[in-house]
Amino acid sequence: MLAHDDDAGNHTAGRPWPVSRQFLDHALRISERYCRLAEAERGGGPELVDFTTEPRCWRTFTTATCTVTLKPDAFVRLGAPRWELRLFLEIDCATEGPTALRRQLDLYIRYWQIGTEQSRHEVFPHVVWVVPDERRHSRL
Repeated sequence: MLAHDDDAGNHTAGRPWPVSRQFLDHALRISERYCRLAEAERGGGPELVDFTTEPRCWRTFTTATCTVTLKPDAFVRLGAPRWELRLFLEIDCATEGPTALRRQLDLYIRYWQIGTEQSRHEVFPHVVWVVPDERRHSRL
């Protein structure tokens, strides 16, 4: 059996499912970001205050016409004595086409315009898109 946490944080048993190479690659890249931030903290960099992955970092909001969920790959808070930096991370493996990228970018803009995050935390997090290469960077 495979154990996992449900949406309420309860530890439950479940059936294992096949994991695609694409899913595994994406999950490992997210884990790599966490490791790099933790290493930077140990090396004297900013404190890694929070690193929350999906689905717990998702943000659901209501527009004039519907309820939408913004699904970043991770939410990060870095801190130092005089500042705190908040980030939404998008780990891009170059598997999505331009239409899907545009849709995700537009969703971030809509969420920013709604102002929910700013009213709760006074700031809107930076959106950091981690891409695999220069070619993807140019496309984004």
